[in-house]
Formats: sequence, C-alpha cells, structure tokens
Amino acid sequence: MSMPSEERYYSPIDESGKKYYYGVWGNIHYGYVGMAAGFTEDELLDRAGLEQAGSSLIYALQHADPSFLPSRRANVAGLRAWDSAKDQVGIQVGIDLWKQYGLAVRPQDLAEAVRRAHGLTTRPASGFPAEEYR
Repeated sequence: MSMPSEERYYSPIDESGKKYYYGVWGNIHYGYVGMAAGFTEDELLDRAGLEQAGSSLIYALQHADPSFLPSRRANVAGLRAWDSAKDQVGIQVGIDLWKQYGLAVRPQDLAEAVRRAHGLTTRPASGFPAEEYR
C-alpha cells in the first residue's frame, strides 16, 4: 500500500495522533545549531525571513507564477515578517532548546518541546478531524 504523495512528508513522534511536517525538524535544527554557533535570536529569525523572501521570489520567477511571490506578514517587524509563522515557531523551539539545555539536550526534551509548541505544521493521523490540529 503506497502513501499519498504528501503523506510521506509527515511523521508522528508519539501516539497522540498528530504528525509533524518534515520542515519542522529543519527549522528546529536551524534555531538550535544557529544559537550554538553564536548567532543571536534576532539574527536567526530575521535571516530566515530574508531567505524565504529570496526563495519565494526565485521560485515565482522560474515558474512564471506570481502566486509564489513573497508576501510580508502584517504586524510583524523586521525581515522575519517574510517567513511563515509556522517556520518561525519551529526556529523558536530550537532557540529555546539551546537556551534551556545547551549541549545537554536529550531526545525526550526535544519531543516534549515539539508537543508543547503551538503553530507547527502538522496533520492528524487517520481518524482524527483535521481542524483539531491546525
């Protein structure tokens, strides 16, 4: 039995019925490793927005599709306004893990931080209503 193409990008961390998009882990990694490397919280959050604006612009131009042009989130200051709120949540999880645990972070600390975070890109496991996890 094969998975629908989008389903392969999501995976669970426990039996809660919630699956996390693969990009969540990349954003957490970016925040955690960025802090370990000596970048500030503001540098990490703002540079992620700058990268997203550039990536979106290039994609829109390559595919001649203006729907992919970068868009700025209202009421968000700085370059981070160009990044998605969900990506910023993931980056913040990584930043917070570094601040709280440094090099002593454990797998269970990561799992708990992800469970507590609101706004990550998720989807329900089969049998759960989608609205519950958005």
